[in-house]
Amino acid sequence: MSIRIPKRRRTTRKRSHNKDVEVAQWRKISERYYARKDVVQKTIMEDIAPFLIDKYGIQACLSCSLITANALTHYGIPAEPRICRVTFANEEWVKWVNEHGLDEWVNILNKGEAPDELWTIGIGYEGSKETAPDEGEAFHAVVFLPVDDEIVDMTAGQASRPEKNLIIEPYWITEHKMRTRGWTEELPMIHFEWVKKNARKYPSVAYRRGDIKESMNTVLGMLAYGLGVTPAVMKDDGDE
Repeated sequence: MSIRIPKRRRTTRKRSHNKDVEVAQWRKISERYYARKDVVQKTIMEDIAPFLIDKYGIQACLSCSLITANALTHYGIPAEPRICRVTFANEEWVKWVNEHGLDEWVNILNKGEAPDELWTIGIGYEGSKETAPDEGEAFHAVVFLPVDDEIVDMTAGQASRPEKNLIIEPYWITEHKMRTRGWTEELPMIHFEWVKKNARKYPSVAYRRGDIKESMNTVLGMLAYGLGVTPAVMKDDGDE
């Protein structure tokens, strides 16, 4: 007795079609984004960042990064909140280390003999209570734009210490440039590293306060101006 095995029916995969649609949509969005990128950058750094910092505080890096990343994603621009550690130093420290070496700095630091005018500060490190966000354990959150390999840090100013000649402004820079350019007065950074933690698993201040939707709608409106599109609005269920 023979058994007839039916031939498998060829099915057309929708995945490739969907991928084509996604690519086409991104091209359309990216044309608008890159044509107005300078306006988008100015909107985020000069309007959105001050609004969120004023509302949640300079140490609420997760709320600022999460809301901004979600707003960018809502308009089709790939973005995500990421956790990192960053260390900054003043000019006096850089000059001293260039002359005496990093090992000697560690030596006098361990002995408690470091001159007061030499100053470094890290944000996102365990035990750094002074710069730990009020969202729980010590970490530092930024917005990462994977398409252009860019990092947007809206709350870097929390590490500023004017009395130590250390002023840090919010920055928007490619990861490669940040890692290779070295210390500058504009961005006095001496170390950066990613931390393998999921930024979305931590309850942000905005989430705990229950006004994240309100803030999202405000940021969506600001970002729409930068992109030159009709503002989107988040409803209670999170849909547009």
